[in-house]
Amino acid sequence: MVRKSTSDGRQQMVVTRHLRTLAIAIALAAVYFAAAKFGLSLAPPEHPSATPVWPPTGLAIASVLLLG
Repeated sequence: MVRKSTSDGRQQMVVTRHLRTLAIAIALAAVYFAAAKFGLSLAPPEHPSATPVWPPTGLAIASVLLLG
């Protein structure tokens, strides 16, 4: 990590912001995985990988719209 700021407060804010972004990404990945498992549980027995409902798509679109 390159530190361009001279003040320790600003450096800590940058690190805190990066940790917050990392935590959000990890939480979003976990929720996406859980939604995918749920979506696959709705698949019919004769086609276990084809499901009429795919909740992770809505989650991905919402996260892009809300988080950028």
